[in-house]
Formats: sequence, structure tokens, C-alpha cells
Amino acid sequence: MEPLGKERVKVYYKLHSSGGYRMLAICDVELLGKEFRHGKVKFKVTEEFFGGSLIDADSPLLKKYISEADSVTVIGEVSLKIVEEIFPLARQAAIFVAGIPYVQVFKSEIL
Repeated sequence: MEPLGKERVKVYYKLHSSGGYRMLAICDVELLGKEFRHGKVKFKVTEEFFGGSLIDADSPLLKKYISEADSVTVIGEVSLKIVEEIFPLARQAAIFVAGIPYVQVFKSEIL
């Protein structure tokens, strides 16, 4: 991601863990705290789920978290572009709520 002017593009991320399962939530900065509707679908981008920490969109640490997570939940164009670097087909799985991309990526192991 290229910086915009002197400001670096940032996203919010939050790591959730339970019983060894690691889920990463990522959202574009301007979406945190907003609610979107599309027909009967309502989506709220909550602080509790998405609002852990701010990080540069091009941070190697964020890419490491994405690669290591068992699942990744993403909302927003900037956040989706970051995830696409690791999971190139993520956009094909996205739905759009009020024009904003939302996707969940799950890793699976072939036994």
C-alpha cells in the first residue's frame, strides 16, 4: 500500500483466540463504529470485534498475522486488498453490503 501524502494508510485489526483457534478481524479505519444495511442484511463494524489496534496497511506484521490465522474476517476495500496479497481469491468470495466488501477466509488442511 502506498502512503497517501505524508500519512500512511492504516487499518484496524484484532486477534481473537479460543482453544488454540486464531481468528483475525480487519477493517478499514473509516468503517469502525458504523452500521450498514442492504435489504434485510444489517452489518455493524463494532469496536469489540474489529477495533483492537491500528497498524500500517503494508506492515509485515499484519501480513504475518493474516498468514498465521485460522480464519480472517475482513470489511473494507483497503483491508480486502491486504488480504488478497495472501489469499488471491478472497475478492471472489466477498459479498457487498451497501457497496462495501465483506469476506471471511477460512484455512483448511487437506489430510
